This record gives sequence, C-alpha cells and structure tokens, in this order.
Amino acid sequence: MEGQDLRVRLAEALNTYGLKQVNVAKDTGIHHTTLSLWLGGRIKGSNPKIENEVEAWLNNLSVSRPKELGPVRTDITRFLRITHSQNELPGEESELIPIRIDIEIEGRRVKEAICWESQEPYFTPQSFAEILCEDLSLPQPFQKEIAGTIEKRIQRHENYNWNVGECIQIIDIEIRMENMILRDRFLWDINNKENSPEFFAQCLCADLGLGGDIAVQIAYIIRERIAYLHKHLVTMRPGSVPINAIYRDNPHEWEPKLKLLNNIM
Repeated sequence: MEGQDLRVRLAEALNTYGLKQVNVAKDTGIHHTTLSLWLGGRIKGSNPKIENEVEAWLNNLSVSRPKELGPVRTDITRFLRITHSQNELPGEESELIPIRIDIEIEGRRVKEAICWESQEPYFTPQSFAEILCEDLSLPQPFQKEIAGTIEKRIQRHENYNWNVGECIQIIDIEIRMENMILRDRFLWDINNKENSPEFFAQCLCADLGLGGDIAVQIAYIIRERIAYLHKHLVTMRPGSVPINAIYRDNPHEWEPKLKLLNNIM
C-alpha cells in the first residue's frame, strides 16, 4: 500500500512541476526503464531501494526544485541523459550491452532490441524475461529462451579482454526511417570505453538536424557493431586500421549521407 501511495505522489509531483521520469532517473540513479516499470506497478513485491530513493527525491523536491535540470528541448537531449546511468558498483563501470532477441516457438515470434546494463542492480535476465512475456502475452517457453539469450550475451561481454590496447576499426552504419536512409562511415577505437556511441549519435543528429529516434538507433548500431568486432576479432588480435595520410584519397566515402526516398503509390 505504501508503494502504491508513493507512486501516486511521484506521478502528482511530475505533473505539478512539469518534470519527466528521466529527471527522476538522473537524480536518483535508478535506471529509467526500471523506474517506468515500477511506476506502472509492473515490478512485483517490495523494492526498498527504489522506494527509498524516490522518497528521498520527493522530500528534496518539497524543499526546493531540483537544480540544473536544464531545458529538455529535444528527444536527443533526453536520450543522452538516460544513458549516463549511476547504477555502477564501487570500483566498477557499467556498460551498455546491445542484445537482439529473435525467438520463434510454436508459430509465434518475438523480436526485440535492447541495451542491458552490465551492472544492472534491479533486474535479472529471468525477471526481465518474465515481465516481457507478460507484456506480450507470450507462452511460458519463451521466458527460458529470452533469459538464455541475454545471459549468453552478458557472458560474452564479460569474457572480452578490454586491456589489449588501441584497436581502431571501421564502423559503417545504415539506418532507414520512413522515407529516409542515413549512411555513414568512420573510425572507432573499439577498446576505448571512453568513446560514447550516445554522445556521437547526439552530435551527428544535431549536425544533420535529425530527431532523437534516429539517435537511439545510431547508438545501438554502433554498440552492436563493436560487439560484433569483439566477438570475431578476439582470436585474431588485429592491430588498428592503418592511417597513412592526413587527408583521405576519397573523402566523400567518409561523410554522412542522407537519401530521401520517393513515395511510391
């Protein structure tokens, strides 16, 4: 009952001050997806850590509005904020792991693309699979397969040796949204955790005047490509792509391109 009252109070505060769930997630360190599920009553049982963080946030709000929230002008800005999670354990960094779920059982198929935090404090693959299957009304056999897919991908990420030095590789992206195709090619050090696909996506979309939905896809594709290279190059131990000159011979191949498709009726 207390958890339900806390949800009502949080919803009222967000409405009163014109704030978003991402503001709460940013200030409390609760992952935005976890907060959304909890606020919707989808996380079962008592969750003292979430409730204590939300209670403290509401108490601070009653004294003074949160500082440095800043204007949330675009979907890109909101997307950038929610990727800077504060869920890391002491001494450990939390990484976003791209995971594609594509499972077909008894004539039914589920396809999802998610980013899983390596230091996710609230969910296990099993609990996530249970909630997803409940949302999509999927039969019981899907839970085991979905959880297994997530666990394998996490294990592969944990087994990768990040301390092998610089490894600059070519990243190609191609994204289609409605009547537009975006293509780009660039170099990326796949072993440098400081390189942020989310920040890169934000800057690219700002330069091209694109919306936040495309930024989400760009960041995901970059992370997925990095994961692919980690998987297939781990035994080869390749060096970086050689850079022999300051200027490229074919610079037009290394720039973002937008192509608008004609509507065919």
